[in-house]
Amino acid sequence: MDAMNLIGARLRNLRKQQNMTLKEVAHGIISVPYLSKIERGKKPAAFETLVDLAERLGVEEELLVIKSEKEYSNLYKSFDEIVILLLNHEVKKAEELLHEVTSGMNLNYVPADIAFSQAILQATIYYRKWDELAIKEIEENILSALDNYDLTATNPHIQSYYYQYLGLKYFVKSDYQNSLNSYEKAFSISHNIKLKSLFCCKEIINAVCLVNYDLVLSLVETAQKTIQSLKEEEQGIQIQVIYYKGYCYFELGLVTQAASCIQEALALLERFPEWKREFEALIRLKYIEIASLQKEETLVLKEANELFNMVIKRDELRPNDYLMIGELMLIFAERSHFEEARKLQIMLEPFSEKFIELEYYIDFMKALDIFAHDSIDMYEKSMLQLLKKVQNSNDPVFIERVLKHASTHFASKNQYKKAYSILKSQYKF
Repeated sequence: MDAMNLIGARLRNLRKQQNMTLKEVAHGIISVPYLSKIERGKKPAAFETLVDLAERLGVEEELLVIKSEKEYSNLYKSFDEIVILLLNHEVKKAEELLHEVTSGMNLNYVPADIAFSQAILQATIYYRKWDELAIKEIEENILSALDNYDLTATNPHIQSYYYQYLGLKYFVKSDYQNSLNSYEKAFSISHNIKLKSLFCCKEIINAVCLVNYDLVLSLVETAQKTIQSLKEEEQGIQIQVIYYKGYCYFELGLVTQAASCIQEALALLERFPEWKREFEALIRLKYIEIASLQKEETLVLKEANELFNMVIKRDELRPNDYLMIGELMLIFAERSHFEEARKLQIMLEPFSEKFIELEYYIDFMKALDIFAHDSIDMYEKSMLQLLKKVQNSNDPVFIERVLKHASTHFASKNQYKKAYSILKSQYKF
C-alpha cells in the first residue's frame, strides 16, 4: 500500500474516532470533496495541509507521515516472526511477541503503516483464536479503512501481512479459491524466504481443499525449490510439503507413491522433532489410511490405538487436529470400537459449531453407533438427515463414504432403487 492510501485511511479512522464530519475537519483548510478524496487515497495532501489537519484532529503531525521502512527494520523483522508463528499455529507465542514489541504502542499515536501492520496481525490472532467479537470490532473500527484502497504497495511487509490475513479469513469461511489467491499474492510479494515457503504451503492446503491435484503437485515443486534456499536447520517446513504430496498421490489412487512420501515425512520428523506436534499425528493418520486400503487390519488397529493414545492427552487442539481427530474417530467407529470413538467425539464437540465439517463427522459417527446397536429405524432416520446436508461438505471422499454406507444398507434390505439413487446422489429427500 502506498503512502497516499495509508495516510488517507489513517485520516478517515482518526476523524471517525472523534465523531467529526468531513465538513468539520475540512473547514478553513481544504474543500470537503478534496478531503474526501484524500481519505480515499485518490488525491495527495501537501505537508502543510497534513499539519493543519493533524492540528484540527488534535493529534501529532507525525501520525500523518509515513516513515522510511529502514527506520522500522527491526520492528518489521519481529512482525515477520509473528506471522511465521501464526502460520505454524503457535498462537500463544505470536500473541506474546506482538505484545512485547508493541507494548505501550497506541494505534492512534504511531505512524500509519505500523498501526495497520499491528492491527492486521492482531486480527489474524483473533481469527486463530475464533474470537468473533474481537474480529468484528477490529475489522469495523480499523481494517475496514483498507477495503477500498489499491494494494499495489511500496512496502512489501504490510502487503504480505494483509494478504495472509485475508487468506486465513477466507479459509475460515471455506472460500478456498479466494484464500488460495490471497496466499499466492502474499507469496509473490514477500522477500522473506521462510514466509514465502509457509505461504506456498497454505496455497497447497487450499488446492487440496479445491481437489485440484494438478495444482497441488505444481505448488509442491515451487515450495520445494523455495525451501532449498533456507538454512538446513530451517528446512523442516518440507515435512508438510511432502505430506501433502503423499496426500495427493493417495487421493489419485497412487498408493505406492503415497506410501513412499508418508515414510519420507515420518523419517524427516526424526531430523526435525520440533515439527512433531504439528504434523506427526496427521502423517500417521495417512499411514493408517494407506494400511486400510491395503487391507492390513491388524496394522490399522495397532497404529490407530497408538495415535489415539497420542491425541487423547492433548490439552489444547490446533486447527490441524480437528479433522485428523474426526477421521480417527470414524476409523474406530467403522470398526465398532465405539469406546474410543466416543472419547474422540467428546474432544471435538466444542468445535463442531465453528467448523461445519466436524458436525458432519460427528453425525456420521452417531449414525454408525446406532447402526451397530441394531437400532435400524433410528439409523435410517439419522442417515437420511445427514444425506440432506452432507453434499455441502468440502471433502468429496467423506461424502462418498457416507453415500456408500447408506447405499449398502438399503441394498441389503432389497431397496435397490433407493440404494442406487443415494449412491449416485440422485435421491430426493
